[in-house]
Amino acid sequence: VDSGQVKVALKAYVEGLSSHPQFKEQRLLGMEQMLFSDSSTTRAVSTDLEPLTPLLRLAKIAYELDTDLLTERLKEHGYDLHKHKTEFKAGEVGYYIALNHEEKVMVIGVKGTNSFADALTNCIGVTMPHICDPCCPYTGVEHGREIRCHEGMLTAANNLCDDLADAIKNVAFRGGYMTKIVGHSLGAGTAALVGILLRTRGTNERLRDPRFLRVWAFACPAVLDIESARESKSFI
Repeated sequence: VDSGQVKVALKAYVEGLSSHPQFKEQRLLGMEQMLFSDSSTTRAVSTDLEPLTPLLRLAKIAYELDTDLLTERLKEHGYDLHKHKTEFKAGEVGYYIALNHEEKVMVIGVKGTNSFADALTNCIGVTMPHICDPCCPYTGVEHGREIRCHEGMLTAANNLCDDLADAIKNVAFRGGYMTKIVGHSLGAGTAALVGILLRTRGTNERLRDPRFLRVWAFACPAVLDIESARESKSFI
């Protein structure tokens, strides 16, 4: 096939996802069923994974583009919507910020693929180096640590970190809210890189404390070199 045919096929695929939201709903439901199956062979594992259920559902909610519906669904989980971004272009992702005031938790839900712009971000798949500055995300002191990342999702993560700066400063630090970042697929890959970038950018030691900042990435694509991925296990 030639490049023109590929573009037409890709556009049709993404438009199909956008016009049939039940497709992504079913994909996420299928993941829940796989993780929490009632069959005897997986029951022990399912018990261990039970705490992931609400986090997976918070990742699923990130696909919701209607702000009013998103607000309702978050309230069902004990969260108040703080911010919702639905307009974006290639190299950016949709997301929400929600707060649980009782438990002092801030959740950042990163949306997965459901638009043509998302598909383009996925397709910018060249591996590129990123110099961690001013802090190493793993040691907090080493300068110039290089990681290698998926270019499109790194671009989206950098843009998202810029958007999150005020919430991290005014809600997480000043308000003392623990920060949880969740996402599925494209949202998962971007969320993972956001966690690393926040630890890299911040001089506040709390950003490198997994009890304060943690990422749950469901069906995460390969976005990091293997060494960096292994070093990220404590907080992703």
